[in-house]
Amino acid sequence: MERICPSCGKSSDERPFVGEMCVECTLARTRKNWPGELELKQCPTCKRVYRDRMWKYPDAQLVSDLVSHQFEKRGLAGHYNIGAEQWEGIFNEEGAKIAYSHPFHINYTEHMCPNCGRIGSSYHEAIIQIRGDPVRVESARKRLVRRLERKTFLQDVAPMHGGMDIQVGEKREVENILRLEGYKFVRTEKLVGEKNGKPLLRSTFLLRLEKDEKEEPVKDRRRE
Repeated sequence: MERICPSCGKSSDERPFVGEMCVECTLARTRKNWPGELELKQCPTCKRVYRDRMWKYPDAQLVSDLVSHQFEKRGLAGHYNIGAEQWEGIFNEEGAKIAYSHPFHINYTEHMCPNCGRIGSSYHEAIIQIRGDPVRVESARKRLVRRLERKTFLQDVAPMHGGMDIQVGEKREVENILRLEGYKFVRTEKLVGEKNGKPLLRSTFLLRLEKDEKEEPVKDRRRE
């Protein structure tokens, strides 16, 4: 028996039907409840976005995953076309199928991340002092900078008398990285202020890389 769509007037001979309506009109009515945009905080300096309590670089996979979550939690399979800014998929209801695209825009709002905010204020919690043979000092600088930049930000990397200083934003990973790289060091602490009523200490890690000499044993002279 032929059916007529009450919305567009098309018959069941022209289009598949879902219930009393054609599939296209069913899709049009359904998509009114679909999301059209996602708002992300983005640091204007480093361009990372804030998601899941972390600041991350918005590569194609991250953006695709974020948008996919918005649609898949509504039972809509498909993929996000980043270039066209649209969600594309197959609408399938009661055996009636139709390809569709739905506009979806990501709205980036500027919000300074903590790391970039600290960089602007010359904030750093640790200094790695590398002293000794110039060849070994340069080698250590390259290895440490590469590892540290994966974990935190570097406030400054500068040549000093007899070697190199690396100012590290957050010190929590420094000791572990030094040990992983096989460096022995002397650690000291300096009171530089107060935060939330507690002493604020800056750590200094001294590495002596003298040519053809054994490195000093690990010492830890942190303030109690």
